[in-house]
Amino acid sequence: YCSEGHAGAWCDGCQKGYHRAADLSCNECGDVRLTPQGIVAFVVLGIGVIALFAYALRKVQRDKQGPRERVAATRPYRRRQKVVDKLRDGMGNKPAILISLFQVIRALGLTLGVRMPSWHWKILG
Repeated sequence: YCSEGHAGAWCDGCQKGYHRAADLSCNECGDVRLTPQGIVAFVVLGIGVIALFAYALRKVQRDKQGPRERVAATRPYRRRQKVVDKLRDGMGNKPAILISLFQVIRALGLTLGVRMPSWHWKILG
């Protein structure tokens, strides 16, 4: 009556040994797929954690220095900061808006049962 892995009166649940995937299908628990999008997300998250750790470490070291040492330590970073400021001025808060949009679209599919096209799941993983 239900598709493989699905259970329940309206086939909206998963059988034992299956889990609910993002596209609302039921996959076997041992079926773990590594997608390129997952690899990219993992790498970006790793870089973010490393950057946050480096920032915290630099802040602790800077707090231990006096005013003269702080000025001397920041000279190599001034040129990079100008580039970052130009990028920030050009992009504004567009990356944050784009990330929020993808989160809302993904939540629609999971919470309201909205069926997204197959290309959508290929992009968002």
